[in-house]
Amino acid sequence: MNRKFISIQCESMNPEFWNNRYASDEWVYGLRENDFLREEILRVKKESSVLDLASGEGRNSLFLARQGFSVTAVEQSNVGLDKLKKQSHVENLKVICIQSDVLQFKTEQKFDAVVITFLHLPPEQRKVLYRVVYSLLNPEGIFIGEWFHPDQRAKNYPSGGPENPNLMVTLEELQEEFQNGWRIFRLEHVERDLDEGEKHSGRGSLVRISAQKKKA
Repeated sequence: MNRKFISIQCESMNPEFWNNRYASDEWVYGLRENDFLREEILRVKKESSVLDLASGEGRNSLFLARQGFSVTAVEQSNVGLDKLKKQSHVENLKVICIQSDVLQFKTEQKFDAVVITFLHLPPEQRKVLYRVVYSLLNPEGIFIGEWFHPDQRAKNYPSGGPENPNLMVTLEELQEEFQNGWRIFRLEHVERDLDEGEKHSGRGSLVRISAQKKKA
């Protein structure tokens, strides 16, 4: 993804960019669910409500619905949502699809789990995102998140992510943002091989967190 920083800032919250990316008949990030999500969703009881924020083409939403969860997918790209709707119909799965910018998403509903994978925003928007996640969870709800680490660029790994490391997330940032009001299950910086479609394929440097919102 060889783009200038300003361009990437706009793209991250630009539905037309993502509409163009998802316009292919191929699943850009594959149909297979995120590995970390597959591991950590085991902490959540089946039939619980799960919110997939920035769901893209819906691979993780489809996986969650197959597992028996009550799934809501929020995505700004109508093309991505259309692919999710069509595939959920093919598989006879129920997924509530909402077109919205993640930071503008409003609902009275609280969820038992919130999932985010590879949503890269500028630092000031990430701070807002973390507050949004907290507000959307039920007490003792679970948050599962994964992002590229800045080492992705330093080591020139081929598996995707924005060009500018400021749009990526560090372990220290997550430690600071999730130190109060959360019980941490897993918080780690890892290197692993990604096999999540053509845009996320190969070695990657990642940070990820699984945490539970504490009771007030």
